[in-house]
Amino acid sequence: MILCILTFSRFIGKSVTMMLKRLRSWQPEASEEQLSAFIQEHGMLLDLLDESWQKFVKQRAELFQAAPPVYESHYAEGFSVDDLRHEPVTNAELMAFLSAFDRERTHNDRPFGDHVEYAEQDWEIEE
Repeated sequence: MILCILTFSRFIGKSVTMMLKRLRSWQPEASEEQLSAFIQEHGMLLDLLDESWQKFVKQRAELFQAAPPVYESHYAEGFSVDDLRHEPVTNAELMAFLSAFDRERTHNDRPFGDHVEYAEQDWEIEE
């Protein structure tokens, strides 16, 4: 009997956690305490909604087999590829690049830090 209660309470705990995550997207401004209280008072309604959705997915499978929607990107809004042009790199830009590249190279030449030593081998490459 006690084992059944513990198992049920674990199931309820996981269920509440899952419901909290779902309700968080529905009511992002609500606190966890408020959402937990809502789940306690309306748990059956939420379960019914979940079951109804699953039934709807099965009954209307054709709606869910369609191609995923294409989302419009707003990346680089207001810029056109046609407006881009190539100009020679200035000395200041070249110096900034080389400075950043040198800093990155010294970091990557010793990926494990300066305290790790390794012995280089005299490997011969046969063609």
